Amino acid sequence: MRTKKGYFFTLDVVIATIVLAVGLYFVLSARNEVPYYTTSQYLSEDMITTFSSVQIRDISNNYIDYLVNDSNITNLDNTLMEQMGEFYYRQSKGCDFCGSILTNFTREVTRGIIPSNFDYAVLIKEAGDSYTLIYNSSEQNMDAVIVISSKRLASGIYNVSELWGPYVFEVRVWQ
Repeated sequence: MRTKKGYFFTLDVVIATIVLAVGLYFVLSARNEVPYYTTSQYLSEDMITTFSSVQIRDISNNYIDYLVNDSNITNLDNTLMEQMGEFYYRQSKGCDFCGSILTNFTREVTRGIIPSNFDYAVLIKEAGDSYTLIYNSSEQNMDAVIVISSKRLASGIYNVSELWGPYVFEVRVWQ
């Protein structure tokens, strides 16, 4: 009779060990998809930082060279964000072609910054207005599960005499 009790308890320990091992395996093998959120956050912040810190003179691009030669860009010390704000200001003052210049300029300076498996949009907002879409990298809407946004405030001077802004620039990144 004593030996039967030993088998029972040994079998009980083996079964409990198997149950614990299987449970531990499922807990440790579960994955969380948080890295997409983190990557989107970094990409959004990097793009808005690039806009606010890189100057026109630092960009080597045929379209920007064309705009400089055609006198649509007159101050090479402007940051990308200041230049986008200037185009937006000129459009609001009646420049018919400044809207398309703004869209094309934004497309050219953002090309290659964000990996192709992410989509992004650049928006601008004047005080009291709603956001205006400047550029969207895809035909899709921003209907993703996670859309990360970064914002910066910008203002500037046009033709050494006209103050524009402040405008809120927003970059939205999603996957």
